[in-house]
Amino acid sequence: PRRPGEVIAMSPAVAVPIRGQITELADDLVAISVGSSSGVRKGMTFIIYRGGEYLGKLVVEMVEPDRAGGRITTRVGQIQVGDYVTEESRFRAGGQ
Repeated sequence: PRRPGEVIAMSPAVAVPIRGQITELADDLVAISVGSSSGVRKGMTFIIYRGGEYLGKLVVEMVEPDRAGGRITTRVGQIQVGDYVTEESRFRAGGQ
């Protein structure tokens, strides 16, 4: 039996990967549809993809509550508005 005031350890919460879309694109500068309210922080690296195709990477330079902006650091495909982004650490772990 539990004692009054006893704290029961819960299983750790599974972090949901941060995912969004490119909403604006100008040369190597992009805006994405997720921001600090979704856990985006300055300096984070995101993978850019469409379908299962890897298109490049971006590094976040500016964060607001509902959007963020950054610079494309790697480009291997044609990147366009509407392409998807997900945080790099989750992409490597098998999430897309």
